[in-house]
Amino acid sequence: MTTYAYQIQAFQVDFQREATMTTIGNYLLQTAGQDADRRGFGLDFMLPNNRAWVLARFSIQMQQYPGPQDTIKIQTWIHDIGALLTTRKFNILNATEQKIGEASSSWVAMDLKSRRPLRLNSFLKPEFIQDDPGHQLPPPPKLSAEEKYYSSKNFKVVYSDLDLNRHVYSIRYIQWILDSIPLKDFTAKKIRQLDINYLSEAFYDDEIKVLSEHASDRESHFLIQNGLNKKDIVLAQILWDTGL
Repeated sequence: MTTYAYQIQAFQVDFQREATMTTIGNYLLQTAGQDADRRGFGLDFMLPNNRAWVLARFSIQMQQYPGPQDTIKIQTWIHDIGALLTTRKFNILNATEQKIGEASSSWVAMDLKSRRPLRLNSFLKPEFIQDDPGHQLPPPPKLSAEEKYYSSKNFKVVYSDLDLNRHVYSIRYIQWILDSIPLKDFTAKKIRQLDINYLSEAFYDDEIKVLSEHASDRESHFLIQNGLNKKDIVLAQILWDTGL
């Protein structure tokens, strides 16, 4: 597996001087992109062939959050390659290489012309698969919608939300979820794990509704919908650590 190092900047932490979940998520996806490019199946290979990687599911689990100017190291590897879905895993380490978090992600390769998924064995080689016996986080779970959601917050897709394919960037959905949570929750507890399923896409000028249901002090559920046609875009859950 390959290790990539980053330094947390002051603008990437919250009022508790800890890196935000979106900061961690961005570095994980940056690492995935760099590693895929290094192995020959990243952006430089995909886009000229009218292909793109689409993040289907994502799980991030943190035991400790880095602060400003802290160095983190991210290890990444391909865990498995299925017919249409591949799993990439991550270890998150501090400067002394103690593990402070883990992540797991599921990806689909999409043909940009037909908008259909590609068979992965046409370009991913079995020798890319590696394993880390010490990695505990399983592949991201498939989530189900709750029967009822009790609160909502609205957003509108703007220029800064878009990626290079003019879709809302994967991490922006996490930001909207965090922005829908009352500030007092971040004072009383920490996010220990975030699981997110990407169901469909959002585009410029779309109206976005984040629905939430807080099952307990330790568990919250979210559904992101298109505010006009009610199409489901994202399902997510947060597991909280209340023992501060």
